[in-house]
Amino acid sequence: MKRLLCLALALCVLVPQLQLSTQAAQTNEEQQLIGVLQSSQSPREKDAACARLKRIGTAQSVPALAALLTDEQLSHSARYALESMPSAKAGQVLTDALGKTSALTKVGIINSLGFRHETQAVPALATLLTDQDSHVAAAAATALGQIGGSKALTALQAATSNSAGPVHDALMDACLRCANSLLAAGSQSKALAAFQQLYDTEKKDGIRTAAYRGMIQASGKQALPLMTTAILGADDASQIAALQLVREVTAPGATAAFATLLHIVAPPVQAALIEGLSQRGDVAAAPAIAAM
Repeated sequence: MKRLLCLALALCVLVPQLQLSTQAAQTNEEQQLIGVLQSSQSPREKDAACARLKRIGTAQSVPALAALLTDEQLSHSARYALESMPSAKAGQVLTDALGKTSALTKVGIINSLGFRHETQAVPALATLLTDQDSHVAAAAATALGQIGGSKALTALQAATSNSAGPVHDALMDACLRCANSLLAAGSQSKALAAFQQLYDTEKKDGIRTAAYRGMIQASGKQALPLMTTAILGADDASQIAALQLVREVTAPGATAAFATLLHIVAPPVQAALIEGLSQRGDVAAAPAIAAM
């Protein structure tokens, strides 16, 4: 027992010392790597330094990495290191680099800001939604969708009216991401408004189906009436969305309401309803299904 106590005490002393020693070693290594970035060494050596700084880098290495963001050869390496740094300075230098870069270099930085969910970059990214370079505009839309929030959504919605092609598709996907993020965060009314706008204005059925699905999920007590209306309606997008959710909606009386529809809808919809009801596992649907 005494030996165990002595061992425990020794560990209590040694572990903090080892941690301090490790931290000191990493600090020294970080300074050496910063020196590499600021030197005239080859791009290959600087790339290796960036890769290591991704693992051990702190706010101390941000300025040296920031200086490489405009370098076409090393921008990818530098932003790769900055992406995962918790320091707000990392997000700031990436945002600042937007105005100093172009083409694929700018697209890469935009991607990093989206990866970081960098909310401070929303205003800067919003201005790029109408960029003449469609790759930049589409990347900005995707990043705003990843970042989410009301400000990002507002910027995306404002840009949709004059968009086309891949940029429009990226904007629609980003709006859906923002709406789903709002729903997940409990902002049902804001999410519902966003889904409703997408459903009312978009032409592609895939987006409209996803938007109507979101409307149902954000509608609370009105979910069942929305589903019933869609199942009985002639709009394929909303009908598909409603049928997809038959198996999981938890509104009181949902099983009975869906079972009642079995005798009203066309055979293809009947088949989809039966599938959804079977997946609900509610025996209340058995008589209506048996009658079919």
